[in-house]
Amino acid sequence: MKKVSILILLLIAVFGIQNSFAQKSHHSGSVHNEETDTICTSPDQMPKFPGGLQAMYEYIDKNMKYPESARKDYVQGRTYCHAVINKDGSVSDVVVVKSSGRGDLDEEAVRIVSNMPLWDPALLEGKEVRAICTIPVTFRIASAVKKK
Repeated sequence: MKKVSILILLLIAVFGIQNSFAQKSHHSGSVHNEETDTICTSPDQMPKFPGGLQAMYEYIDKNMKYPESARKDYVQGRTYCHAVINKDGSVSDVVVVKSSGRGDLDEEAVRIVSNMPLWDPALLEGKEVRAICTIPVTFRIASAVKKK
């Protein structure tokens, strides 16, 4: 019984030391990628689409090429994408984080977001930093019918 107690105490000590090292090496508010710059997860100022949210939604609507099969099936939906807004305002690393349920709509959402114009980059302590934005792309048949 004494040996088991000592073993348990040793395990607790070892895990406690490992956790303290892990916490010290973790950068709060950022994700580090050795191959590129750090991505700031909590900047002082988030990236901004030129002209604001309304301008972004207008850009999405204007540049959307509603997939023909989705239009024929009268499918509507919303795809959420994560995109990295780089220090220069360019958009990269676009991925779907919540699918509309249809691959063709998701692919179109990624295409639209990937081709967005330069954003105003995020700021941290007055310096431009890379940051991740979540961008919703809504597919409505009414929008698609206008463009026929």
